[in-house]
Amino acid sequence: MKTRVYILLFLLLAAAPRLCAQCGYLAGKVTDLSGANPLVASLSAKTDQGKLRLGKSDSLGVFKVEMPCQLTELIIECPQFQTQHIPVNINGRPEGTFSISLAMMPLGKQTSDEPYAQSEQKHFELKDSLKAVSIVRRIEVRDALSDQRLGADICLYYTQKQKKDCFALTTDRPRAEIVFTEKDIVAVEVKSVGYQAYNGNLILDKTDEEPRTYIIKLSRQQTINIKGQPIAPQPVAIVRNADALKGAVASGKTLYFPRSDYKLPVQSRTYLDSVAAYILENKDKGLRITGHTDNVGNPSLNVTLSEYRVRVISRYLIGRGVPEGVIAAAGVGSKYPVRPNDSEENRRLNRRVEVQIIDLDSKSN
Repeated sequence: MKTRVYILLFLLLAAAPRLCAQCGYLAGKVTDLSGANPLVASLSAKTDQGKLRLGKSDSLGVFKVEMPCQLTELIIECPQFQTQHIPVNINGRPEGTFSISLAMMPLGKQTSDEPYAQSEQKHFELKDSLKAVSIVRRIEVRDALSDQRLGADICLYYTQKQKKDCFALTTDRPRAEIVFTEKDIVAVEVKSVGYQAYNGNLILDKTDEEPRTYIIKLSRQQTINIKGQPIAPQPVAIVRNADALKGAVASGKTLYFPRSDYKLPVQSRTYLDSVAAYILENKDKGLRITGHTDNVGNPSLNVTLSEYRVRVISRYLIGRGVPEGVIAAAGVGSKYPVRPNDSEENRRLNRRVEVQIIDLDSKSN
Protein backbone atom coordinates (compact mmCIF):
# COMPACT_ATOMS: atom_id res chain seq x y z
CA MET A 1 0.00 0.00 0.00
CA LYS A 2 2.76 2.44 0.93
CA THR A 3 4.53 1.68 -2.35
CA ARG A 4 1.40 2.71 -4.28
CA VAL A 5 1.16 5.92 -2.30
CA TYR A 6 4.82 6.72 -3.02
CA ILE A 7 4.23 6.12 -6.75
CA LEU A 8 1.16 8.38 -6.75
CA LEU A 9 3.05 11.14 -4.97
CA PHE A 10 6.00 10.77 -7.32
CA LEU A 11 3.71 11.12 -10.34
CA LEU A 12 1.97 14.05 -8.71
CA LEU A 13 5.21 15.87 -8.04
CA ALA A 14 6.55 15.08 -11.49
CA ALA A 15 3.54 16.94 -12.84
CA ALA A 16 3.93 19.81 -10.41
CA PRO A 17 5.63 22.24 -12.86
CA ARG A 18 2.39 22.30 -14.82
CA LEU A 19 0.64 24.21 -12.06
CA CYS A 20 -0.65 27.48 -13.48
CA ALA A 21 -2.85 30.34 -12.35
CA GLN A 22 -6.32 30.33 -13.86
CA CYS A 23 -7.72 33.12 -16.07
CA GLY A 24 -11.40 32.59 -16.77
CA TYR A 25 -12.95 29.69 -18.62
CA LEU A 26 -13.11 28.19 -22.11
CA ALA A 27 -16.49 26.80 -23.11
CA GLY A 28 -17.94 25.38 -26.30
CA LYS A 29 -18.79 22.24 -28.21
CA VAL A 30 -16.79 19.55 -30.02
CA THR A 31 -18.32 17.95 -33.13
CA ASP A 32 -17.27 16.20 -36.31
CA LEU A 33 -16.82 18.26 -39.48
CA SER A 34 -20.53 18.19 -40.29
CA GLY A 35 -21.32 19.84 -36.96
CA ALA A 36 -24.18 17.39 -36.46
CA ASN A 37 -22.43 14.72 -34.40
CA PRO A 38 -21.10 15.64 -30.92
CA LEU A 39 -17.81 14.13 -29.77
CA VAL A 40 -16.36 13.24 -26.40
CA ALA A 41 -12.86 14.75 -26.57
CA SER A 42 -10.03 15.46 -24.14
CA LEU A 43 -8.80 19.05 -23.84
CA SER A 44 -5.31 19.94 -22.68
CA ALA A 45 -3.31 23.14 -22.40
CA LYS A 46 0.24 23.68 -23.53
CA THR A 47 2.01 26.24 -21.36
CA ASP A 48 5.61 27.29 -20.87
CA GLN A 49 5.61 24.84 -17.95
CA GLY A 50 4.43 21.82 -19.95
CA LYS A 51 1.20 20.10 -20.90
CA LEU A 52 -1.77 20.37 -18.53
CA ARG A 53 -4.96 18.32 -18.82
CA LEU A 54 -8.04 20.56 -18.60
CA GLY A 55 -10.98 18.16 -18.90
CA LYS A 56 -13.34 16.51 -21.40
CA SER A 57 -16.44 17.34 -23.38
CA ASP A 58 -19.57 15.45 -22.33
CA SER A 59 -21.78 13.12 -24.39
CA LEU A 60 -23.33 16.18 -26.07
CA GLY A 61 -19.88 17.49 -26.99
CA VAL A 62 -20.22 20.39 -24.52
CA PHE A 63 -17.34 21.48 -22.30
CA LYS A 64 -16.38 24.22 -19.85
CA VAL A 65 -12.84 24.16 -18.51
CA GLU A 66 -10.58 26.46 -16.54
CA MET A 67 -8.16 28.44 -18.70
CA PRO A 68 -4.55 28.70 -17.46
CA CYS A 69 -3.13 32.22 -17.67
CA GLN A 70 0.00 30.84 -19.37
CA LEU A 71 -1.94 28.95 -22.06
CA THR A 72 -0.14 29.06 -25.42
CA GLU A 73 -1.84 26.18 -27.25
CA LEU A 74 -5.10 24.27 -26.85
CA ILE A 75 -4.85 20.55 -27.66
CA ILE A 76 -7.99 18.55 -28.51
CA GLU A 77 -7.75 14.77 -28.74
CA CYS A 78 -10.47 12.32 -29.74
CA PRO A 79 -10.14 8.66 -30.82
CA GLN A 80 -10.39 8.19 -34.60
CA PHE A 81 -10.04 11.93 -35.20
CA GLN A 82 -7.04 14.11 -36.00
CA THR A 83 -5.58 15.82 -32.94
CA GLN A 84 -5.95 19.60 -33.11
CA HIS A 85 -3.26 22.01 -31.90
CA ILE A 86 -4.74 25.52 -31.70
CA PRO A 87 -2.44 28.46 -30.86
CA VAL A 88 -3.83 30.73 -28.13
CA ASN A 89 -2.87 34.39 -27.70
CA ILE A 90 -3.82 35.85 -24.32
CA ASN A 91 -3.48 39.61 -23.89
CA GLY A 92 -3.67 40.70 -20.24
CA ARG A 93 -5.62 38.80 -17.58
CA PRO A 94 -8.97 37.64 -18.97
CA GLU A 95 -12.00 37.02 -16.79
CA GLY A 96 -15.30 35.33 -17.51
CA THR A 97 -16.08 32.65 -20.08
CA PHE A 98 -14.81 32.57 -23.69
CA SER A 99 -16.74 30.45 -26.19
CA ILE A 100 -15.24 28.46 -29.07
CA SER A 101 -16.49 25.81 -31.51
CA LEU A 102 -14.31 22.84 -32.46
CA ALA A 103 -14.83 20.60 -35.50
CA MET A 104 -12.68 17.47 -35.73
CA MET A 105 -11.24 15.84 -38.86
CA PRO A 106 -11.67 12.03 -39.03
CA LEU A 107 -8.58 9.84 -39.39
CA GLY A 108 -8.36 7.39 -42.27
CA LYS A 109 -7.79 3.80 -41.14
CA GLN A 110 -4.82 1.85 -42.46
CA THR A 111 -5.68 0.42 -45.85
CA SER A 112 -4.08 -0.27 -49.22
CA ASP A 113 -3.85 2.26 -52.04
CA GLU A 114 -5.32 5.15 -50.02
CA PRO A 115 -3.53 7.69 -47.77
CA TYR A 116 -4.20 7.34 -44.03
CA ALA A 117 -2.90 9.05 -40.89
CA GLN A 118 0.52 7.94 -39.67
CA SER A 119 -0.88 7.57 -36.15
CA GLU A 120 -3.00 4.67 -37.47
CA GLN A 121 0.01 2.72 -38.79
CA LYS A 122 0.18 -0.94 -37.79
CA HIS A 123 2.74 -3.59 -38.68
CA PHE A 124 2.72 -4.34 -42.40
CA GLU A 125 5.14 -6.21 -44.70
CA LEU A 126 5.26 -5.85 -48.46
CA LYS A 127 5.39 -9.01 -50.58
CA ASP A 128 7.36 -9.14 -53.84
CA SER A 129 8.43 -5.59 -53.15
CA LEU A 130 11.21 -5.63 -55.78
CA LYS A 131 8.90 -6.52 -58.64
CA ALA A 132 8.80 -3.72 -61.23
CA VAL A 133 5.38 -2.04 -61.54
CA SER A 134 3.90 1.10 -63.03
CA ILE A 135 1.32 2.64 -60.76
CA VAL A 136 -0.08 6.02 -61.81
CA ARG A 137 -1.64 8.05 -59.03
CA ARG A 138 -2.80 11.66 -58.81
CA ILE A 139 -2.95 13.83 -55.68
CA GLU A 140 -5.28 16.75 -54.96
CA VAL A 141 -5.50 18.81 -51.76
CA ARG A 142 -8.81 20.34 -50.71
CA ASP A 143 -10.41 22.34 -47.90
CA ALA A 144 -12.17 19.88 -45.57
CA LEU A 145 -15.32 22.04 -45.31
CA SER A 146 -15.68 23.85 -48.64
CA ASP A 147 -14.04 21.11 -50.77
CA GLN A 148 -12.18 23.90 -52.59
CA ARG A 149 -8.86 22.93 -54.16
CA LEU A 150 -5.81 24.25 -52.35
CA GLY A 151 -2.26 25.10 -53.22
CA ALA A 152 0.09 22.98 -51.13
CA ASP A 153 3.62 21.68 -50.70
CA ILE A 154 3.80 17.89 -50.80
CA CYS A 155 6.73 15.63 -49.87
CA LEU A 156 6.86 11.88 -50.45
CA TYR A 157 9.31 9.72 -48.49
CA TYR A 158 9.97 6.38 -50.22
CA THR A 159 10.83 3.45 -47.96
CA GLN A 160 12.37 1.20 -50.61
CA LYS A 161 14.55 3.81 -52.30
CA GLN A 162 15.24 5.82 -49.14
CA LYS A 163 14.44 8.88 -51.20
CA LYS A 164 12.53 12.12 -50.67
CA ASP A 165 10.60 13.82 -53.46
CA CYS A 166 8.85 17.18 -53.01
CA PHE A 167 6.65 19.23 -55.32
CA ALA A 168 4.09 22.04 -55.15
CA LEU A 169 0.45 22.28 -56.12
CA THR A 170 -0.70 25.70 -57.35
CA THR A 171 -3.84 27.24 -58.77
CA ASP A 172 -2.42 26.55 -62.22
CA ARG A 173 -1.43 23.04 -61.23
CA PRO A 174 -3.99 21.83 -58.66
CA ARG A 175 -3.25 18.16 -59.25
CA ALA A 176 0.00 16.21 -59.31
CA GLU A 177 0.53 12.96 -61.19
CA ILE A 178 3.11 10.50 -59.88
CA VAL A 179 4.32 7.24 -61.40
CA PHE A 180 5.36 4.69 -58.78
CA THR A 181 7.74 2.11 -60.22
CA GLU A 182 7.73 -0.38 -57.36
CA LYS A 183 5.62 -1.51 -54.46
CA ASP A 184 6.33 0.58 -51.42
CA ILE A 185 5.14 2.17 -48.19
CA VAL A 186 5.38 5.92 -48.76
CA ALA A 187 5.12 8.64 -46.13
CA VAL A 188 3.11 11.67 -47.29
CA GLU A 189 3.53 15.16 -45.84
CA VAL A 190 1.22 17.99 -46.96
CA LYS A 191 1.46 21.64 -45.92
CA SER A 192 -0.69 24.59 -46.97
CA VAL A 193 -0.61 28.11 -45.55
CA GLY A 194 -3.40 28.64 -43.03
CA TYR A 195 -4.12 24.91 -42.63
CA GLN A 196 -3.09 22.16 -40.26
CA ALA A 197 -0.37 19.97 -41.74
CA TYR A 198 -1.17 16.42 -42.85
CA ASN A 199 1.15 13.50 -42.10
CA GLY A 200 0.09 10.20 -43.60
CA ASN A 201 1.24 6.91 -45.06
CA LEU A 202 0.42 5.23 -48.34
CA ILE A 203 0.68 1.46 -48.92
CA LEU A 204 1.26 0.61 -52.58
CA ASP A 205 1.00 -3.17 -52.75
CA LYS A 206 -1.23 -3.55 -55.82
CA THR A 207 -0.29 -3.83 -59.48
CA ASP A 208 -3.42 -2.10 -60.73
CA GLU A 209 -2.28 0.09 -63.63
CA GLU A 210 -5.56 1.99 -63.81
CA PRO A 211 -4.88 5.59 -62.70
CA ARG A 212 -6.76 6.94 -59.68
CA THR A 213 -6.82 10.16 -57.66
CA TYR A 214 -6.13 10.65 -53.95
CA ILE A 215 -8.01 13.52 -52.30
CA ILE A 216 -6.27 14.81 -49.17
CA LYS A 217 -8.39 17.20 -47.09
CA LEU A 218 -6.99 19.78 -44.70
CA SER A 219 -8.61 21.62 -41.79
CA ARG A 220 -8.06 25.33 -41.36
CA GLN A 221 -5.63 26.30 -38.62
CA GLN A 222 -7.62 28.10 -35.96
CA THR A 223 -6.13 30.69 -33.63
CA ILE A 224 -7.78 31.79 -30.40
CA ASN A 225 -7.23 35.45 -29.45
CA ILE A 226 -8.33 36.46 -25.96
CA LYS A 227 -8.16 39.96 -24.51
CA GLY A 228 -8.35 40.67 -20.80
CA GLN A 229 -7.40 43.16 -18.13
CA PRO A 230 -3.73 44.27 -18.20
CA ILE A 231 -2.92 42.70 -14.82
CA ALA A 232 0.12 40.43 -14.64
CA PRO A 233 -0.05 37.70 -11.97
CA GLN A 234 2.90 37.49 -9.58
CA PRO A 235 4.48 34.25 -8.36
CA VAL A 236 3.62 33.10 -4.88
CA ALA A 237 6.50 32.86 -2.41
CA ILE A 238 6.37 29.64 -0.38
CA VAL A 239 7.75 29.84 3.17
CA ARG A 240 9.73 26.73 4.03
CA ASN A 241 10.29 27.60 7.68
CA ALA A 242 7.45 25.60 9.22
CA ASP A 243 8.33 26.69 12.77
CA ALA A 244 7.44 30.27 11.87
CA LEU A 245 3.79 29.12 11.65
CA LYS A 246 3.76 27.01 14.79
CA GLY A 247 0.73 27.82 16.89
CA ALA A 248 -1.16 29.57 14.07
CA VAL A 249 -4.84 28.62 14.15
CA ALA A 250 -7.16 29.33 11.23
CA SER A 251 -10.07 31.54 12.15
CA GLY A 252 -11.27 31.93 8.58
CA LYS A 253 -12.00 28.61 6.93
CA THR A 254 -10.49 25.17 6.37
CA LEU A 255 -10.48 23.76 2.84
CA TYR A 256 -10.14 20.01 2.32
CA PHE A 257 -8.39 18.12 -0.48
CA PRO A 258 -8.63 14.57 -1.84
CA ARG A 259 -5.68 12.25 -1.25
CA SER A 260 -2.58 13.07 -3.37
CA ASP A 261 -4.42 15.95 -5.07
CA TYR A 262 -3.80 19.70 -5.16
CA LYS A 263 -6.49 20.87 -7.61
CA LEU A 264 -8.54 23.75 -6.24
CA PRO A 265 -11.86 22.37 -4.92
CA VAL A 266 -14.71 23.85 -6.97
CA GLN A 267 -16.83 24.36 -3.87
CA SER A 268 -14.10 26.60 -2.38
CA ARG A 269 -14.27 29.33 -5.00
CA THR A 270 -17.29 31.17 -3.64
CA TYR A 271 -15.61 31.45 -0.26
CA LEU A 272 -12.28 32.56 -1.77
CA ASP A 273 -14.08 35.17 -3.88
CA SER A 274 -15.58 36.63 -0.72
CA VAL A 275 -12.17 36.59 1.00
CA ALA A 276 -10.62 38.46 -1.93
CA ALA A 277 -13.36 41.08 -1.84
CA TYR A 278 -12.91 41.53 1.92
CA ILE A 279 -9.13 41.96 1.68
CA LEU A 280 -9.49 44.49 -1.13
CA GLU A 281 -11.90 46.53 1.00
CA ASN A 282 -9.82 46.27 4.20
CA LYS A 283 -6.29 47.43 3.46
CA ASP A 284 -5.15 46.66 7.01
CA LYS A 285 -5.95 42.96 6.68
CA GLY A 286 -3.87 40.12 5.28
CA LEU A 287 -3.97 36.34 4.95
CA ARG A 288 -2.08 33.44 6.45
CA ILE A 289 -2.53 30.31 4.33
CA THR A 290 -1.15 27.05 5.69
CA GLY A 291 -1.20 23.70 3.88
CA HIS A 292 -1.28 20.30 5.60
CA THR A 293 -1.33 16.61 4.61
CA ASP A 294 -1.97 13.31 6.33
CA ASN A 295 1.02 11.17 7.33
CA VAL A 296 0.84 8.67 4.46
CA GLY A 297 4.01 8.59 2.37
CA ASN A 298 7.39 10.30 2.40
CA PRO A 299 7.43 13.31 4.79
CA SER A 300 9.43 15.54 2.42
CA LEU A 301 7.08 14.75 -0.47
CA ASN A 302 4.16 15.58 1.80
CA VAL A 303 5.68 19.01 2.48
CA THR A 304 5.91 19.65 -1.26
CA LEU A 305 2.33 18.45 -1.77
CA SER A 306 1.10 20.81 0.94
CA GLU A 307 3.02 23.68 -0.69
CA TYR A 308 1.27 23.09 -3.99
CA ARG A 309 -2.12 23.08 -2.27
CA VAL A 310 -1.25 26.44 -0.73
CA ARG A 311 0.01 27.75 -4.06
CA VAL A 312 -3.23 26.87 -5.86
CA ILE A 313 -5.27 28.86 -3.35
CA SER A 314 -2.81 31.77 -3.23
CA ARG A 315 -2.71 32.11 -7.00
CA TYR A 316 -6.48 32.01 -7.17
CA LEU A 317 -6.67 34.89 -4.69
CA ILE A 318 -3.98 36.84 -6.57
CA GLY A 319 -6.01 36.29 -9.72
CA ARG A 320 -8.91 38.00 -7.94
CA GLY A 321 -6.76 41.04 -7.21
CA VAL A 322 -5.33 40.26 -3.75
CA PRO A 323 -1.77 41.69 -3.55
CA GLU A 324 0.91 39.05 -3.11
CA GLY A 325 2.47 41.09 -0.33
CA VAL A 326 -0.46 40.57 2.07
CA ILE A 327 -0.28 36.76 1.84
CA ALA A 328 1.90 34.64 4.12
CA ALA A 329 1.87 31.15 2.58
CA ALA A 330 3.46 27.94 3.83
CA GLY A 331 3.16 24.20 3.38
CA VAL A 332 4.03 22.17 6.48
CA GLY A 333 3.22 18.63 5.36
CA SER A 334 2.00 16.28 8.11
CA LYS A 335 3.68 18.12 10.99
CA TYR A 336 0.51 19.57 12.57
CA PRO A 337 -2.42 17.10 12.31
CA VAL A 338 -5.79 18.08 13.77
CA ARG A 339 -6.72 14.42 14.25
CA PRO A 340 -4.69 11.23 14.79
CA ASN A 341 -3.91 9.60 11.44
CA ASP A 342 -5.53 6.33 12.55
CA SER A 343 -8.52 6.20 10.19
CA GLU A 344 -9.41 7.35 6.70
CA GLU A 345 -11.89 9.89 8.08
CA ASN A 346 -9.24 11.44 10.32
CA ARG A 347 -6.70 11.46 7.52
CA ARG A 348 -9.26 13.24 5.33
CA LEU A 349 -9.56 15.98 7.95
CA ASN A 350 -5.78 16.36 8.02
CA ARG A 351 -5.56 16.90 4.22
CA ARG A 352 -6.40 20.57 4.46
CA VAL A 353 -5.47 24.18 3.85
CA GLU A 354 -6.26 26.70 6.58
CA VAL A 355 -7.11 30.25 5.48
CA GLN A 356 -6.78 32.81 8.26
CA ILE A 357 -7.64 36.52 8.00
CA ILE A 358 -5.13 38.47 10.08
CA ASP A 359 -4.06 42.00 10.87
CA LEU A 360 -1.14 42.97 8.67
CA ASP A 361 0.91 43.79 11.75
CA SER A 362 0.69 40.16 12.81
CA LYS A 363 1.65 38.64 9.46
CA SER A 364 5.29 38.22 10.46
CA ASN A 365 4.53 36.88 13.94
